[in-house]
Amino acid sequence: MREAARNLRILCSLLSLISGRTWVLRSGPSYVTRVADGQPITEAPTLPEYTYFLPEEMRREENSPEPIPLSFPASIEAAWGKLLTERRIADLIVAFHESLLLDSGGHDSYALLGCVAVIEAIGNRGYKKLPRCKGCDNCNGCRNVIGAAARFRDALARVMNADRAKELGNLVYGRRSDTAHEGVLHGIEPEFGAGFRFGELADDPPIEFGYTVRRLRYATVQLLRNELGLPDRLEGPADADAKGVIGIASTAGGRMP
Repeated sequence: MREAARNLRILCSLLSLISGRTWVLRSGPSYVTRVADGQPITEAPTLPEYTYFLPEEMRREENSPEPIPLSFPASIEAAWGKLLTERRIADLIVAFHESLLLDSGGHDSYALLGCVAVIEAIGNRGYKKLPRCKGCDNCNGCRNVIGAAARFRDALARVMNADRAKELGNLVYGRRSDTAHEGVLHGIEPEFGAGFRFGELADDPPIEFGYTVRRLRYATVQLLRNELGLPDRLEGPADADAKGVIGIASTAGGRMP
């Protein structure tokens, strides 16, 4: 059951990465119990049967949305296989998906923290052993991992020029630490339902922070696509704030739904 549910989460994450839409799970796997010879028999996890397009209760509504066809690059098959065999990269793409869900819910500060974590992890992947402190003015060989901020900027520099990587890294890394260690919120999270006028955007730090989060998310997307051998250019719809829904899926034998 847990493996089937995990595969569906990985699938949502992969489709989100490729399509530029945040995919969410409509219905997860569940055990099926039937009675044979008077005894209940529990079968393997499966997905409930329902219409591919919309839940039955919505079919009669005049304003029901039409399905949107999406096309994906052929390289998605190899990416799917890599995600099923390499647990660490699968964990990273799920962490990225978690950041998307936070962002779509208006939780920009923690969405940024999630993207920073993914980029840091990608930056660390080239090291067999991370450098540790051997003694400095502030300690006596504390052995803490060092150089995380530099590796973060180096990872950004893989998908943008060095100056932009440095500028964006300096812009987000301190804010990430403020949120992680002090609970500081930089976006509009404390102001539920607050509106804004377009003329105020240039002077509104919470709104500007939201744009910074989206810049970092774009870099995260490009780095993950590189890790999975996917083409750099986004294909298909690029509206990252829209949501797709999985209608039908099968996890039998590890095949891609």
